[in-house]
Amino acid sequence: MVEGYPDAVDKKTSSSFLFHGTASSFARMGFQRDRAIGKTRWVMRRQVAAALA
Repeated sequence: MVEGYPDAVDKKTSSSFLFHGTASSFARMGFQRDRAIGKTRWVMRRQVAAALA
């Protein structure tokens, strides 16, 4: 399981506020919203296959 903590923005926002990325870019990479952790920040998760050693 991989988690990210992006911001969900719906208007033009300064890049200095988007250090963690945007929820829409995480969604395009296969992440799904798990829960909100603030006004605009989300925990997003993606299941990944285990690495073979």
